[in-house]
Amino acid sequence: MRPARLCLPRHRHRSRTHHLDLTDLTYCDATGITVFVTAHNRAQQDHSPLILAGLNNDLMRVFHIVGLDQIFTFQPTVHDAVNAPYVLRAVTVGGV
Repeated sequence: MRPARLCLPRHRHRSRTHHLDLTDLTYCDATGITVFVTAHNRAQQDHSPLILAGLNNDLMRVFHIVGLDQIFTFQPTVHDAVNAPYVLRAVTVGGV
């Protein structure tokens, strides 16, 4: 089994907002957390906001426990994520 990878495309025009629909995600282990942190750091380097949408309560709890609720922006639905104003947070998580 290969680890999951999240591909954020490189754009010539930076500052494009990425919305991740996580509605169907039911489980996230340490590998998954690493993927999200890597995606966050890459988005920060590109000055591209990364918004996570549709996480269930169990996964929100996991993100809270590991402190990712402090670096990510969450929206309840993709529709909300696409329509929400967003200010890029200048936070990079080290070690990944």
